Amino acid sequence: MAACAKTLKKVTLELAGNNACIVCADADLPKAVKNVASGAFFNAGQVCVATKRVYVHESVYEEFVRRLVEEVKGNYTV
Repeated sequence: MAACAKTLKKVTLELAGNNACIVCADADLPKAVKNVASGAFFNAGQVCVATKRVYVHESVYEEFVRRLVEEVKGNYTV
């Protein structure tokens, strides 16, 4: 930033985050699964807002994981 400030150049900082998704017990699982998968795999996960962690309520955990595996296998090349 200091180098850009001297010449008044525009600068955009791409600061990586540690982005989490939280899936609550009453979540719309099909929607949550699609959003978590796209958040993790968009642009091969090489964006500063990519999903890095997912916290899932224990009451929906097994179903969420099953659906997420199906979503990834069906729609993404890993």
